[in-house]
Amino acid sequence: MTTAIDKRMERLAAQKQAALDKARAADAQLKKLRAEQDRMARISARKEHNRALFQAGILVEIAGALRLDQGTLLGGLLDMARRLEDDPAVAEKWKRAGDAEIARRDSEKRHKTEAI
Repeated sequence: MTTAIDKRMERLAAQKQAALDKARAADAQLKKLRAEQDRMARISARKEHNRALFQAGILVEIAGALRLDQGTLLGGLLDMARRLEDDPAVAEKWKRAGDAEIARRDSEKRHKTEAI
């Protein structure tokens, strides 16, 4: 014969089990959401990296260095990096020249678009 205390204990044990099951389901859902968030962060980082590589390639093409073989291009880039370490002021000179070329190209592009 079950007493009122036994019934109450059974009910509380069932409530505890239901709460544990609910907590496990919430943990699984949270783990799934974190994995999706990590995946999206990796995709975003990869896209940003690819975008930077693509832009660097465009700049190499604009500079006319695309026709160079890989060794020559890399050697020039390594030399450039060393020069920047030796004389940081040279970066400002290069930046002005690069910004001027970009502005010139943007201006040409706008004029061509307006003429159409």
